[in-house]
Amino acid sequence: MLHYQQVLPRDIGIGRPGLQARLDAAGEDWYHGDAAGLPGATERVESWPDMLSAAGLTSMGS
Repeated sequence: MLHYQQVLPRDIGIGRPGLQARLDAAGEDWYHGDAAGLPGATERVESWPDMLSAAGLTSMGS
């Protein structure tokens, strides 16, 4: 799953601290669980060189 910059404070003074982490975990669970059951869903390993080539970039290196 994509990792987002933390945008919520860790503790807002009410409830249990760590809302952002719980939201991120719930998103990961959905992405790897529920999304897999969607019609046409396939398991895919992301390959940055392949994705960049598909986007039209021709020279890549690290």
